[in-house]
Amino acid sequence: MRNTLTAALLIMTSPFTLASDGESIYKQICSHCHVMQMGWEIKDKTTLKAPPFPGVTKVVRRIYNNEQQFVEFVSNYIKKPTRVRSRTKDAVIDQFGLMPNIGANMSDEEREIVAKWMFNNVGIN
Repeated sequence: MRNTLTAALLIMTSPFTLASDGESIYKQICSHCHVMQMGWEIKDKTTLKAPPFPGVTKVVRRIYNNEQQFVEFVSNYIKKPTRVRSRTKDAVIDQFGLMPNIGANMSDEEREIVAKWMFNNVGIN
């Protein structure tokens, strides 16, 4: 009984279960590496851990220009990123390394929520 209660509390307090929208998921997970500024807005690029989020979104949106395709790609990629599946230049992966599989600890719904939010709100301008 005690283990069940502990497990239930851990699940309920997980940052993933608390994230109800894509922006929250971005802030809790993605923002640790991906900043929301565009590259030209960043004065000290040596502090970047990953490509800026709006730029990543624009690149992926150019390839997958409808929401369903975009969401499917992003959801799958963040769960199991590989160099072959990546839609960025090899030089970018060489600079930052391959993205870790952060989506492996997210539910299908959470991956879909953040991908939909990206498509509809990030890097549009």
